[in-house]
Amino acid sequence: MSPFNLPLTLVVAFASSAIGVLRVCKTPQMNKEYLSKVLMNNHGQNLIYICFGAVGYVNFLYYSPIVLFFGYGIVEYIKIKYPQNGFNGYVDLIRNNKFYIF
Repeated sequence: MSPFNLPLTLVVAFASSAIGVLRVCKTPQMNKEYLSKVLMNNHGQNLIYICFGAVGYVNFLYYSPIVLFFGYGIVEYIKIKYPQNGFNGYVDLIRNNKFYIF
């Protein structure tokens, strides 16, 4: 949604990251251990980043880390869900160069 600068892009990104936090960290709890687990997770870090964007002006440069993170997540999903896919050469190239992409 971000390349088209749609108005609800941050809401969708926030909801996706919140669902990701719930998937990884399970049931929310009010303690320091749970908070540290959320903040060490990529989805939790995205939530903070998205909240900062909701306060001020956003442009395509702001959206680029979020797009990279979700794009890499899609690549990981393809590798796990479809291991015999014809795109696996490209998927492996992206996975092996994660450090340089980010």
